Amino acid sequence: MTARARSLLRALLERPTLLALALAGAAALLSSLAAAAGWPRSALPRVGLVLGTWAALAGLVAFFFTPGFDLPWRALRRAPGARSLALTFDDGPHPDTTPALLAALRRAGVRATFFLVGESVERWPELVRQIAADGHTHGNHTQRHRLLTFRTTAQIADEVAACQRALGRAGVDARLFRPPHGFKPLGLHRILRRHDLTLVTWQGSIRDTDAPGAAAVVERAVALARRGRILLLHDHPRCRDHT
Repeated sequence: MTARARSLLRALLERPTLLALALAGAAALLSSLAAAAGWPRSALPRVGLVLGTWAALAGLVAFFFTPGFDLPWRALRRAPGARSLALTFDDGPHPDTTPALLAALRRAGVRATFFLVGESVERWPELVRQIAADGHTHGNHTQRHRLLTFRTTAQIADEVAACQRALGRAGVDARLFRPPHGFKPLGLHRILRRHDLTLVTWQGSIRDTDAPGAAAVVERAVALARRGRILLLHDHPRCRDHT
């Protein structure tokens, strides 16, 4: 085996998500080629083989890239309480947006959940403490807000642990976690259990990072609002004067 081949194999083994997709994709392609060549001989097994392998590939893709696609006991997908609706704000804190969001929530008498990025927590810990003082909940949103899906297991573990440490140094304790963009790699739940973290998804993305204007944000939020839903908004400079 050449050095290049060994390096590629090592990269795949260190990235279980990428390896799983490669194996599932290869199985789906081989099953289709085998069926086209007439194997198995009976039509029903051929159809079952092709459908089964492609369904496995589709299931993996859905798990990795669809936030709410998971085993029901491994993720919080509904707001607790029969009459509750949860507002969640990702990507903060930031001095351009966090104080205004906190002021608006304070005026409305509403509490929310802020999924915070570790690097921003380290830069503006006073905003983290203000979020806590106002009675809001904190969540871990990784240290650097990098997509986790194709990173190594060690890199994923570091993203989660580093953010937990940053939050701890700011004086708060997180028990909730949301991966950037909701994309989940293999092994994530095992890492979250080490830190006693619960994965939180959502049922409505308002797309406020598009900066559509305040009226559009309100219209989208109201259209999505239902009992038990978790809505996704952002605490980010792109949302200034919109969210």
